[in-house]
Amino acid sequence: MKPSANTLFDCFAKFSNERGDSQFIFDENRRYTVTQAFERIKGIAFNLQSMGIKQGDFVAVKTARTIDCIFVFYALQFIGAVAVMYGPHDKIEYDAVIDGNTLTKGNKSSTILGETHGEPSVSTDSQKTSVIIYTSGSTGESKAVQLSQYNFINNSLDT
Repeated sequence: MKPSANTLFDCFAKFSNERGDSQFIFDENRRYTVTQAFERIKGIAFNLQSMGIKQGDFVAVKTARTIDCIFVFYALQFIGAVAVMYGPHDKIEYDAVIDGNTLTKGNKSSTILGETHGEPSVSTDSQKTSVIIYTSGSTGESKAVQLSQYNFINNSLDT
């Protein structure tokens, strides 16, 4: 199979066109179809850009097992920012940090999951670093691993 150079935005848009009414994600309180999730993620991406997050910015994301955390991850991918994933007990400092519903950039904090009124400018380069995760691997020492949208998409297609 020939590798795909599509971005996650491209893949999500295609998935939304093909299976928009299919259930995408749910928890005890909320359910989203593919199209609803796509629109919500685009809105979060627009909010992030409105707050000054741009392509190539490293944004620390405090991970949680929530729909909102997944949506924030995708929103960062859509705009080409680098999501630096960290656990709830890790201490990490970056110029921008997302913790739940709050983006803190410098000394200013804003709510990112509120209403949206626009379309984000999306990234077109799937090969740039898009996420950094920390793993201890076999040594037990934490190491940063860089991944791209290209990695995610083609690993999924191969699987």
